Amino acid sequence: MLKKIPINNVLFKDTDEVGLDELTAERINADVDLLGNIINSPGLQRFVTLTLGGGDIQGLYYWQPKDLVIAVSGGRIYKITRTGTVTDITGADIKLLPKNRVSFASDKDYLFMANGGRIVFYADFFVHLYNDIHHPAVTNLDVDGALSEIRVNDILGDHVLWYPSDSAPSHVSHLAIINKVLVCNNVGSDLLSYSEVNVLTKIDAGNFFTAESNTDGVVALFSTRNELIIVGTKSIEFWETGTDIPFIRVGGQDIARGTNSPHTCKIINNTLYMIDNERRLARVVRNIQDRDISIPALSMSKELDSFSEIQNLIADHVIVDGKNYYVLTSPVDEKTYVFDLNKNEWVSRWAYWDEGIGQWKRWRGNFYLHVPEWDAHLVGDCANGNIYKMTTKVNTEDAHFVRRILVRTGHISWGTYNDKQSNILTMKLKMDADRITAKNSKLSLRWRDNNGEWENERVIDLGSVGKHEFIREEYALGMYRTRQYELEYYGDARLMVCGIEEDFQVLEN
Repeated sequence: MLKKIPINNVLFKDTDEVGLDELTAERINADVDLLGNIINSPGLQRFVTLTLGGGDIQGLYYWQPKDLVIAVSGGRIYKITRTGTVTDITGADIKLLPKNRVSFASDKDYLFMANGGRIVFYADFFVHLYNDIHHPAVTNLDVDGALSEIRVNDILGDHVLWYPSDSAPSHVSHLAIINKVLVCNNVGSDLLSYSEVNVLTKIDAGNFFTAESNTDGVVALFSTRNELIIVGTKSIEFWETGTDIPFIRVGGQDIARGTNSPHTCKIINNTLYMIDNERRLARVVRNIQDRDISIPALSMSKELDSFSEIQNLIADHVIVDGKNYYVLTSPVDEKTYVFDLNKNEWVSRWAYWDEGIGQWKRWRGNFYLHVPEWDAHLVGDCANGNIYKMTTKVNTEDAHFVRRILVRTGHISWGTYNDKQSNILTMKLKMDADRITAKNSKLSLRWRDNNGEWENERVIDLGSVGKHEFIREEYALGMYRTRQYELEYYGDARLMVCGIEEDFQVLEN
């Protein structure tokens, strides 16, 4: 009898592995393409290193009018050019808070940042105000809008400044710009403050409005489709700009669900994704909440419920190799899970293997940024100050070999608990044409029967350099009632596992 080994089925984490049959128990650093092939996750190639920060990259933002990436690490702020030139623009004693994720907002003149404390801001003309007042970057400014409220004596060079308005909030975690107005939350309250129109550096004491649905604090704030999305711990509201009054709540659109994990909120294609206050991945589109109730979405409920310190969960919208992912990390639990937005299911766990302690830990990525103008997918590291380019052209992380593609099945019974004699296991594999060396590549197969101990691994020959598509067969695999298979790849080239087929015989007990 011939059967396909179910290595490409739904990743299911809501029960003990022994209770699974044809669902996938584990999939690490891998995904399933639309045809069911197992493919490994992309590699990370170092771009720049921020040497003076705190190690973890707290924020990345592309400021399109200036063609700059702004990065934050350890509260320090840097600007990065497309060629990789890094300039520290932190300034004397003007830093963001360490560790907290950073919210950004910008127009053509200013870039604003906040992550729980005071707002800081930056303009590339600051350096010219100090040493060349006649520079075009200064003379071409809209003076009323760009220079209002700035204390020019504070500008001593190319660095960030504190937000100048004395009445501006001092505890801000989220920023947004809508119709030439800067809007921010006030941490721990339901008040939102806003600037003067076209004078983003000025917030008067009376410029505020209040989220109205619940008395929950505003924990996240976004602008999309010319609206504000205001997220609290118990509710979501939609607001738009008015004429006689600055902001008007869109009536009848409130959603009675919020989040305790504000940094899991991501706007993707005008849709809000977040881990909600029931610890479920939720999709929100203007009064339509599409909570996934299919098996793929519910398959992660138990795992989400187990996460510690949910207020510290983080998420990124990652675009790579034509796929859109919602990548969720629990820094405390050292786990990262990937939701495929195209397939509408959890598909993998991204991780790196810590040789020192012999354990899988969270993905290196702490912040992701897509810069189409640079044709770059940037990933900020969680610990070492590195900013990488994510790419499918390398299978390493910062030139280090990593374990790629680990797939573990459930305990397969093929519909009967009778003994089975396994005769042949046939695998169809494909290696990328630009593979480097055979000696760095290793594919191992192991299994365990009837929930017993794992057998010793079998190392599968991947062939000589230059051979890229091949069939491999393994014989004399013994007898079992239920069997769990595990396949793991370690190498310097991309591998595709197209399928595994077992030839077995059901015996009379």
